Amino acid sequence: MNKRKPSPPKFPVWLLTRAASKIDRYSLVDDLEEEYGQIRRERGWFLAFLWYWKQILKTLPTVVLYSVYRSGVMAKNYALIALRNIKKRKVFSFINIVGLAIGLSLCLLVIKMVFGMYQSDRFHTKFLRQHWCPWKAKKRSIHVWKIG
Repeated sequence: MNKRKPSPPKFPVWLLTRAASKIDRYSLVDDLEEEYGQIRRERGWFLAFLWYWKQILKTLPTVVLYSVYRSGVMAKNYALIALRNIKKRKVFSFINIVGLAIGLSLCLLVIKMVFGMYQSDRFHTKFLRQHWCPWKAKKRSIHVWKIG
């Protein structure tokens, strides 16, 4: 006779371990696994399988909502800490915020210029046949690059 402990289905266990936080994960899985083993011994494999899925489907919405709630609380705490630091160190915060704004605006400007260069003359029906010919005055030669 095989005295091995009956293990619950793997996919519901995987779902629960991915949705639950690290603190709650092992207690939830272990408690459900104990009850699953008891129901499997008393009622059989199929009823234990259905019971386990029912428990997982009842537990998942609560676990996911709790996880979302905790992440919202954490974001609120980060925002409060940031505001306190801005109030405490005004000059340093001003320099950082202005530097960030200038850097982001220049980055967006460069991105817009690059996309504008690649989107020029796209309204022609045969725009893939167009070539751009810039002149170099020193060598008096033409360099041709295909756009597109």
